[in-house]
Amino acid sequence: MPLPVITDTIRCSVEGLLPNGEKWANILHARKSGVLTYVGAIAILEAHLPQFWTNHVAGSPAWGYYASTSASVQRVRYTPLDGSTPTTVAAHVQAGAAATDPLPGQVALALTLYTAVRGRRYRGRFFMGGFVEGENDATGHALASMLTDLTAQFQAVITGLVGTGVSLVVASYGKPDRLNPTGWSPFATDVSAFTINNKWDTIRRRGRA
Repeated sequence: MPLPVITDTIRCSVEGLLPNGEKWANILHARKSGVLTYVGAIAILEAHLPQFWTNHVAGSPAWGYYASTSASVQRVRYTPLDGSTPTTVAAHVQAGAAATDPLPGQVALALTLYTAVRGRRYRGRFFMGGFVEGENDATGHALASMLTDLTAQFQAVITGLVGTGVSLVVASYGKPDRLNPTGWSPFATDVSAFTINNKWDTIRRRGRA
């Protein structure tokens, strides 16, 4: 199915590998101001967005610190949703730093994005995998200290974009569903908040050994 056309919006696909060799992708969207070119907006995103997976910002570790040494981030694909501009691929090859046994490939944490509007079309989420057994606490939940760090990391990305002309959004692609058999016009809404809860989620398609 072709990608939708949403004015000034960029699809950002952060991609990597899990310990079991399965590929993962975290899909986010960003919107640029009308005065920015896509090239300029992607340059701004490159300075901020990948830090959540690769670098330490805001004085706390990134995803890579908690990810298994056999998991990695590989690249970010930036696709302007204007129907014509080609995708820009930026390499970000970095393995995780946690050397203990990895959790199963389908185990992940969900980061949920919220907007100021209620409803499923105005929420987004992506799933982070590649974590290790030591990050699972005695009650079967993700470590609180890790969630604190990851939350600080993602907030630092959002804060870093303030004033740049680029912001994170939740994009609704207009796909048909039970309530709207013919779909709806695609649109994007500014992110106003996000959460990472402590419950491990299951992504079955990542579970192949």
